[in-house]
Amino acid sequence: MKTAAARIDEMRRAVGVPVAFETSVNYLRPHQDELSDGCFVRSVAEAADCGILLDLHNLLSNERNGRDSLRAVFDEIPPERVWEIHLAGGMQYRGYWLDSHSSHIEGELFDVARAIVAECPNIRAIIFQMMEQHIDERSRDALRVVTFECDPAALLTALVEPGALAPERFHVDVLTNGIKIR
Repeated sequence: MKTAAARIDEMRRAVGVPVAFETSVNYLRPHQDELSDGCFVRSVAEAADCGILLDLHNLLSNERNGRDSLRAVFDEIPPERVWEIHLAGGMQYRGYWLDSHSSHIEGELFDVARAIVAECPNIRAIIFQMMEQHIDERSRDALRVVTFECDPAALLTALVEPGALAPERFHVDVLTNGIKIR
């Protein structure tokens, strides 16, 4: 934890702007003598005084591979430090759930994201990590209308319930590897 915090501090000093670190995917089984995943993330963020890029699919992958549940991790981190959220899809491979961006984003993950977004007052970006060939028609239709100011929770609702999007405070950019709200 101290090493991670020191590296983040080095990066912040080098670039001269606030930085955030991403919650990573971890395919290793947890050991009894290690910190919980959420405690580790919280400890790094607090020690480095930085933001958190909350990759929800990484955490879902970790949960499916035997680590802490996504919700348990989130419940241990300071929500005010979450500056960005990533959503993606994955796939099963040789007994592991992979964060491969190779399928659609599951409705369950959208539901979790909507709940979490409502608890994080400082979110400035939501990235949808989807490979073009895995964007279903409903999502594609919703993405076509997401070109104006919007609230992140409303955007997540629109991707599940097309037509539900209402203008608010965030701008959406369509990127090659996702959609960024700023």
